[in-house]
Amino acid sequence: SRRRHTRSLCDWSSDVCSSDLTISATATQPLCFGQTGSVSRTASGGTAPYTYSATATTNLSAGTYTYSVTDANGCTASTTATINAAPTQLTISATATQPLCFGQTGSVNRSASGGTAPYTYSATATTNLSAGTYTYSVTDANGCTASISKTINAAPSLLTLSAIATNPNCNGQLGSVTRTASGGTAPYTYNSTATSNLASGTYSYSVTDANGCTAYASATIVVPTAISVSTSTTASGCGVSTGSATA
Repeated sequence: SRRRHTRSLCDWSSDVCSSDLTISATATQPLCFGQTGSVSRTASGGTAPYTYSATATTNLSAGTYTYSVTDANGCTASTTATINAAPTQLTISATATQPLCFGQTGSVNRSASGGTAPYTYSATATTNLSAGTYTYSVTDANGCTASISKTINAAPSLLTLSAIATNPNCNGQLGSVTRTASGGTAPYTYNSTATSNLASGTYSYSVTDANGCTAYASATIVVPTAISVSTSTTASGCGVSTGSATA
């Protein structure tokens, strides 16, 4: 008699799923602060069509996600993909150095943080800046950007110092000088050169404003010379003397 061979369900399943059903999952990582990741799934082998698990593939926060696929014969395969945390927020700071004295210009110092180094700054000038508002931007290694604006003030007006001499009218008297500062940034600080009881001579004065700017002036005091008087006596022929005086 012939022996009849009977295949079990397990044997049948093994034969049906013997081909290599695979699934790949490619993660797209968040590049900038506030972004989320995504995963692209691709199945191959087995018998199409494929049915994927319901695990989300978009708007993914940091974590590891498991994906599976089932083919037309009920065979399955699975894989995982990891989404990294988004980078910290990219920021740019800008510190302005204002012009302090007449004729000076301003400057700006930029500094980036967060995001993913290295950083590339915009070409906006940072030195020799006249009055105005300047916008600076930075781009990190992932193409994320941040920007900031800074204002440079107009330089103060020219600091000047005048020194007006008051000369004495008579010999023996002394002169004085009146100093007046203007422009720059008040309050003003004058040097210690005397301004009263001044003998003949030239006196130099300076003033410094609140920003450390300086100006100079000089004044000359002229004291009159003393008036000299000389006298002489001339005898007349009649015994009477006559005289004269010369100053």
